[in-house]
Formats: sequence, structure tokens, C-alpha cells
Amino acid sequence: MIYISKNIEHTNFKELIFNGFYKREKPVFDNECEFDKTYHDEGCILLQCNYASRSFEDLLELCQTYYPETTKQELAHYLVVEADYIKSLYCRDISKVVFYKVNDPESDYEFNTFYTDHFEEILHKRGVGQYSMHDILSLSEEFEAVFAIKD
Repeated sequence: MIYISKNIEHTNFKELIFNGFYKREKPVFDNECEFDKTYHDEGCILLQCNYASRSFEDLLELCQTYYPETTKQELAHYLVVEADYIKSLYCRDISKVVFYKVNDPESDYEFNTFYTDHFEEILHKRGVGQYSMHDILSLSEEFEAVFAIKD
């Protein structure tokens, strides 16, 4: 389980993600936001991760801590399709796809522009993570297929 500071208000997993990101005091880029600190314990004493972009695995575990019914397909769809203020990149430091928030979703800047020459390699790369970007996109498509069947 991963916990977030009690001062973050949320009533569903989408609000948890949206409200969990904040604008950095000294952002590398003006439009950049990172996720609040997370903890291993409900009392928020044992730090799990400092302010940072977050992997799909961490976001899924965090969402399922508070909203156990959240599926990986639902989260993937939210991050990839619904939340236009959420962007992604492959973080070489932790060898995972990570997500971050931008203040202006219309901004033409995206971290991924650094990696366009290696896009195909990064699309399928898992690194130490369980999910590649290709896997996350596939989960989002699974969610859309199930949702389309229900309509």
C-alpha cells in the first residue's frame, strides 16, 4: 500500500491523481508539476517516495490503497485518454515510464521530445517496471473496448 499526505483532498481515484500533483517551487520547466510525497504507512511517517513524477505501478498501487476497485485498465485510460494535463516520459534514472502533470495542457512542450529518436525502443521498454508504455496504451484500449460493449 502507498499512502499520500492527509491534506490532499479526493473523493475518487481521478481526484487523487489530479490533486496529488503540485507545481514545483523551482521547476526545471515552467509548466512542470510533480507528485506529492508518498508513504509506506497510513500515518505518513515512512517515506516511500519524495516529490517526483510517478510510475504507472506507483499510481496504480496508490489508487488501489484508497479506491480498491480501481482497475489497471481504468487508470491507464484516465492517464492516456482523459487527463490531458498528464504527460509521460521514460525516466532513465529509474528505468520506468513515469507520469507528470502540466499546468497548461495546450503547451507544446513535452519531455518525450528528448526521446523521439529512440521512440520504438522506449515504447516497449519495461526497465525495472512491470509495464511498458505499449502495455499502458493496450490497457487503455481494453478499457475502451469494455466501455463500448456496455453502451
